Amino acid sequence: MTDIHAPFPPRPPWHYRLMMRVLGGLAHWVHAGCRPFIRGVSDSFERRLTPGERIRQRMHRTMCALCRTQERHLRQLRALAHEVASAPLEPAEPITADPTEAAPSELTAEAQARMRQALRERLDQAHASREP
Repeated sequence: MTDIHAPFPPRPPWHYRLMMRVLGGLAHWVHAGCRPFIRGVSDSFERRLTPGERIRQRMHRTMCALCRTQERHLRQLRALAHEVASAPLEPAEPITADPTEAAPSELTAEAQARMRQALRERLDQAHASREP
């Protein structure tokens, strides 16, 4: 059974109601939504935003934690893309004469022993970090 006194649509969060009360009609201009904010972040990578856009971006950023996180992720992704693009290309391994020739599928006994030892060391470190 539904409550006939429940508000519909649901009541906005307190910080949104406070912003609406403080800013009045400017609140809708400032807080147009998350999609325009993310679009503005993307646009800011390509061009300088107008003063009005920068104010809206700054105001939305202060109110919306999800958009702050999304903006940080976009900036990190952009920095990573620039880093990869500016990295020098390393020469590829030479191609073998016979493409049907397969690489050995088994590890040598020495390589297997090194891997076991490395796994034991990691397990010991993990157990040591759990102990009080």
